[in-house]
Amino acid sequence: MKVINNNDIRKLLDTSIHWKHLSVGQFLWAIGLHEGEGSFTFSYRGKYLQYARVKIAMSDLDVIERAKTIWEAERVGIDNSKKNCKLMYYTQVNIAAKDNNGKHIELLEIMKPYFSKRRQHQLERTVIHALAHIIQMKTTKYNKLLKPKHRRKKA
Repeated sequence: MKVINNNDIRKLLDTSIHWKHLSVGQFLWAIGLHEGEGSFTFSYRGKYLQYARVKIAMSDLDVIERAKTIWEAERVGIDNSKKNCKLMYYTQVNIAAKDNNGKHIELLEIMKPYFSKRRQHQLERTVIHALAHIIQMKTTKYNKLLKPKHRRKKA
């Protein structure tokens, strides 16, 4: 885990493509929240990755709403699958989505040195899977463009 230096963090955020607007305080808060309540999750369909996500879940709605804003996630969800328990709220971002332009991968890479070694390892695994998935999606799309279209012969 890297020693926190506000000036170094500000420089990293200022040189980023998508995260210049974050304050150092928001950045550090997001790291602490993820270290305690966050997870990296994957879903596969057969051998193919469907998504790689960063997820924060807890029973405090106000905290989840703040995390949603910082991560620029789409929504706050409710997990009420466990009866007789507090409602659990979550927010998540799909970092292997073709429409996010790698912005969440960029944020994770900036955060990485400030995570514990265990979280750093999880983050690396997640980013590798996400990048492989993005390459797979782009390759599939490219191959479809190259495939010749078959025309029916008129009888």
